[in-house]
Amino acid sequence: MRLMKLLGVLGLVTVGGAGMAAGCGGSEDDGGGTTTTDQGCEQTEPACSVGGCVALKDNAGQEKFGLRMSQLTVTAPEALTNPTVQQIVGQGVLLNLESCRLTGKGTFNWLFEMDMTTSMVRTGGALPRQDPRAGGYCFLDEQEGTFPIKPVTVAYTLADGEISAVLGDLLVPIYEELVPTSTPILLPLKAARVEGLKLSADNNCVGTYNAEGLLPPDRCLPSVDYPAFVDGASLEAHILLEEADQVVVEDLGQSLCVLLGGSGSSDGANPVSRCKRDAQGMIELKGDFCSTTGAAGGCQDSFRLSATFAASAIAIDGICP
Repeated sequence: MRLMKLLGVLGLVTVGGAGMAAGCGGSEDDGGGTTTTDQGCEQTEPACSVGGCVALKDNAGQEKFGLRMSQLTVTAPEALTNPTVQQIVGQGVLLNLESCRLTGKGTFNWLFEMDMTTSMVRTGGALPRQDPRAGGYCFLDEQEGTFPIKPVTVAYTLADGEISAVLGDLLVPIYEELVPTSTPILLPLKAARVEGLKLSADNNCVGTYNAEGLLPPDRCLPSVDYPAFVDGASLEAHILLEEADQVVVEDLGQSLCVLLGGSGSSDGANPVSRCKRDAQGMIELKGDFCSTTGAAGGCQDSFRLSATFAASAIAIDGICP
C-alpha cells in the first residue's frame, strides 16, 4: 500500500483561497456567480444555498439519502495538525466548486448513505468528479493489491437527535487528480466510529456553511483560520504503526510511520526510510494508543486519530460499475 502524497490524504481542514485578490467595498461579484458584501458571506446563488451547506441535492422528505464529507478537521495525532499540513491537505476534501466559493480539489470523496427506515448507514470512498454537479457519486468496490476498497454497511443509533455508528475497519481511497491516472492512495483506519452526528431537519447537512465566519475583505474564501464549514460530527479511529510503515510518502521518501514519529524514528534507509526496528523485528516507535485494549497507552502499537467533520447532500448511484 503506497501513499504518494500523504499531505493529500487526511484532508484536515479547509483550504485557503489562492489566486483571489483581497478587498471589497459594498458588494461585488466574486467571479463565481456569488456576491460578497461588507455585512456577510451568504451564498446568494440559489444552487449554492440549498440546505445552508452547499448541498448538491435536496434530501428533504427522503428516507434514504446521500451525503459527502465536505470538511475534515483532524485534531490528533499532533504530527498531522500543524497549519502548513492543514492548509495543503484540506484541498482534497473541499469541493472543486468555485461558483460556490469552494476552491478545493475535490479528490478525497468520503460518502455516507443514510437509510432512516432501517437505521443503517453505508460509507466508503468514491472517485472524484470534474464537475460535482454532473450526476451522482458511486461507492468504489474493488481490490487494490491485497487490500479491498469497499464500503461498509453498519447500523447506527439515534439518541437525543444525534447519530452514532461504529464503522469498524475502513480503507479510504484518495486520489491526487480529478482524472485518476494511477491507483488511489489508501488511508487505513481501524475501529473507526462516528459520534454526535447531527442532521439538519431537511437531511441536507451535517454542520453548516460558515457564512458568518468568513471574511468579505478576503472575498469570503476559506482558509485555515476561517474554514468554509462549521463541523457537525466527530470521528475517532486509530492507525496501526505496522500498517503505517507500509504506507510510503513518496515526496518525503519515508513511511507514514516515520512521519507520525518524527525524524528520530527513521532507520535512515534509501530511497525510503521506515521506522526503526529492534532485534526481534518490532517497531521501536511507541504510539499513544493500544489497539488491543482500545485505550491510550498500553501496548502503544498505534496512533489515535481524532477529527470533526461537516457533510453536504449529494446523489449516490450505488456501487461503481
